[in-house]
Amino acid sequence: MSKVQSARRFKWMLLLMGILVLPGLLTLGNWQLGRAEQKQVLLQQWQRSDEGVKGLSHPAL
Repeated sequence: MSKVQSARRFKWMLLLMGILVLPGLLTLGNWQLGRAEQKQVLLQQWQRSDEGVKGLSHPAL
């Protein structure tokens, strides 16, 4: 195999890998953004429940 053929094959392999990998990486990035939003909502819920617990009066023993 000549250098020209090898370079051409490498370019096609690189292009093919880019086409196959890029959608997967975009999907993973989108999933990460969704998880960040879920965690933010969960954190807000925990903070609200902590405020509710602090607002309760405990009877003296």
